[in-house]
Amino acid sequence: MMNNELNLLFPIPVMVGKLDRDFTEEELSVIQEHKNHLMANYGNKSTINAYILDMLELKELKDYLTTFLNHYLQEIYIPKYPLEAYITQSWLNYTEEGQYHHLHSHPNSFISGVIYINASRDKDSIKFHNPSTKQIAIAAKQYNTVNGDAWGRTVESKEIVLFPSYLPHSVEKTDTDITRVSLAFNSFLRGTLGENLRYNELKL
Repeated sequence: MMNNELNLLFPIPVMVGKLDRDFTEEELSVIQEHKNHLMANYGNKSTINAYILDMLELKELKDYLTTFLNHYLQEIYIPKYPLEAYITQSWLNYTEEGQYHHLHSHPNSFISGVIYINASRDKDSIKFHNPSTKQIAIAAKQYNTVNGDAWGRTVESKEIVLFPSYLPHSVEKTDTDITRVSLAFNSFLRGTLGENLRYNELKL
């Protein structure tokens, strides 16, 4: 075998965590109530309320997700100057049997995320798609996160997935009669970007 060193440069960071408690009765009540206030999305249904985490009953959950969001920011980007992420819009998705979620990304957001309210590791997943355009297509004997065009990850209730908002993702058609429920959210930054003497400083 040839002597070589493989360097995977500039990977796309997807961070997975899990809520360390059960959903409260108040939280589940809000989620159930909003099932009656939906609009059609591309392949499934989402809440008309696009600021669901601003509800008083979900404050504790929002605080938890914000903490995890900022852990991602500090761990991945290691900001030199004070910088924090905060949640902007947030909404619930309901996916019934035979439904799906179209391929999309999230404009006007820096980090996006999703927490699964009701999902089964055996049946549910999220699929991320390579945002880079490939000029040459090579069929592989075995696909991985380097040579593949897409990467799927199974998910379960209480799991949280964070990813750069530009990363395209989708949900394949579900074949279970149990409603898959997820809470998606976007975020933006507050603080200092860039540097003064590089002439790219931006204070938000």
